Amino acid sequence: MNNDRRVVITGLGVVTPVGNDIETFWSNLKNGVSGIRAIDAFDTAGYDCKIGGQVRDFDPKPFFKNPKDVRRTDRFTQLAVASTLEAVALARSRPGQQPSQQPSQQPEQRPDGPI
Repeated sequence: MNNDRRVVITGLGVVTPVGNDIETFWSNLKNGVSGIRAIDAFDTAGYDCKIGGQVRDFDPKPFFKNPKDVRRTDRFTQLAVASTLEAVALARSRPGQQPSQQPSQQPEQRPDGPI
């Protein structure tokens, strides 16, 4: 068995208590912003701990084609889909361009492969 395989990470996506996209996440991380706050997603009266890292201000609708799919999926799946789609968009981007600025055509062919 050959264990000399290499892996290249070409895209990254996050939905976290520190930020719901790469730019916000990275900026908050560099500036020391904490994602730990009072929990308001459920009643914490029966728990000793009242704080935690909670994803806030997340709207799953833009990440699903069908609004019914938003209702059919649990929150964990919604978070996974959102971060995966962000990673895929970033993986398809060219250096120096945001994923939203990407051309829709096929990548240019160069002698050493696609860009």
